[in-house]
Amino acid sequence: MEFLNFNISMGNDNQGVATIELVFTIFIMIFLMIAILNLFETRFDSINNMGEDLSGRTFLENLSTLINGVNSNGNGYSTTLTLPENLNNNSYSILLKKTEIMLEFKGKRGKSVIYPITLINRDNEKLDEIKLFSGNKYLIKKSLNNDNLSSIHIYQIS
Repeated sequence: MEFLNFNISMGNDNQGVATIELVFTIFIMIFLMIAILNLFETRFDSINNMGEDLSGRTFLENLSTLINGVNSNGNGYSTTLTLPENLNNNSYSILLKKTEIMLEFKGKRGKSVIYPITLINRDNEKLDEIKLFSGNKYLIKKSLNNDNLSSIHIYQIS
């Protein structure tokens, strides 16, 4: 096994070159390992973000389906909506407008289109938008407004 004893047959000049090559090789290996670990970390974070975005998107689609369902039924139809305290341990906010629902989640905004609706409050006053708060329970009801037009009431219940 001559390759194990290569330092014995080398002169002083060759030992320095072998040491520099060894240090350079170790440096390259460490650099490659750091690059690969960074790539894996980025991919893992990306997968986590996709999962969180997907849960927010699914939540938003379910909410728009619920509101569209109330709007599609006759006057007097109602349902309750209980919003979770958080989504994936992150706070969120919901803004309901006449033709869309907007979800703000982790600094990002998503929206889902709904059938055009007229929003009214308990006093039958038309609203441009309604903000829904996490952890609250809401009644969503289709009824007639003061102009005898179909409208959607959304208000907090206990």
